[in-house]
Amino acid sequence: MSKGTVIDNIHISAALKDFPELRVLKTRKAIKKAVKGCQQVVDRAEAVQEWKVLIEKESKVELLLKDASIDMEEQEDGSIDILLTDPLYGIEIDKIATSIGGTTGGFSTTGCKYDDSTEKALALYRALAGESYRFTTSDAHAYIFVAPEFFSFIRGLMVEAGWDAYIKPIIWVKRETGQCNMPERWPSSCYEMILYCRKATSKLVVQGMPDWIPEDPVLESKRLYPTEKPVPLLRKLLTRTSLPGQRLYDPFMGSGSSLEAGLAQKLIVRGCDESVNAYNAASKRIADYLKGAER
Repeated sequence: MSKGTVIDNIHISAALKDFPELRVLKTRKAIKKAVKGCQQVVDRAEAVQEWKVLIEKESKVELLLKDASIDMEEQEDGSIDILLTDPLYGIEIDKIATSIGGTTGGFSTTGCKYDDSTEKALALYRALAGESYRFTTSDAHAYIFVAPEFFSFIRGLMVEAGWDAYIKPIIWVKRETGQCNMPERWPSSCYEMILYCRKATSKLVVQGMPDWIPEDPVLESKRLYPTEKPVPLLRKLLTRTSLPGQRLYDPFMGSGSSLEAGLAQKLIVRGCDESVNAYNAASKRIADYLKGAER
């Protein structure tokens, strides 16, 4: 073995001692990628107090480590102008998505995991539908990322709650070539669906925009969260419906890309997540954005 290979093996051995759950991975390359994600989680956790101090000084931002159901119930009536959120899809993606080492349901490069069970997701969508109509203004807009399997069901929930919901999804075109765990059986997936809702008196700020948006996904090596949506995509959605100074809310903020997009559009933002890892990732993201904005 070369000197470099020996050093590499020593680092991998030390990593397996720190993160023994990675022993299920079969190759050194897979272990190294997973270690990077685990180390990110550790680093975020260690620095979160520093980030909290910075964020708490900024009156335009609220970040909470909190269950979405509780936080939605506590929102004041008519206090939110824009709901932009990416809840659980309820399709067991945590178990079926291809992960490090080419397996399904394993480790991601972000170091984060979550429960995408159907039962939990649908319960959250029911709460979101009812509470969101109450806590939004009379001319509010809403964007909700949804799985194709549940688009009609979730649209029905929003309509029942009082929202006007667009009968077709807004389509996010992610790439020209898709991804598929079973390419011998099914087409590759190249897009995702967004449910757009509005209050009866609301109007689009930018009119005539199409119901599809092309935008590259976040590279796997750059993601802070497994299902992270790209900030440019979210800004394109917000441009259609928001004005500076309005309030944006994301009760399922994940790594906080929706909040960064809102700040870039000069909105006042609030987000929460029940996951410590997600909260830490969002804290780092927003702190980095605020530091950049100061320069």
